[in-house]
Amino acid sequence: MESMNIRDILSEREFEVMVLVSNGLYNKEVAVKLKCEECTIKKHLQHIFEKMRVQNRTEATVKFFRLGGMLTLPNED
Repeated sequence: MESMNIRDILSEREFEVMVLVSNGLYNKEVAVKLKCEECTIKKHLQHIFEKMRVQNRTEATVKFFRLGGMLTLPNED
């Protein structure tokens, strides 16, 4: 998995969630930013953890950057 790019692993929405999580936002803040419910963010994180084979958001953030993640969304000003 380490040779893959993060965009090959996560959906576009999961990628957006990880950008915000890796910036230190809480689930509720991510939900507000993405205009959805907090429970939706929790479900996205469950899927992200499974896909990335990690146990928590800290491990996910480290792996996210290792696989080519970024701190800002591509369309963000």
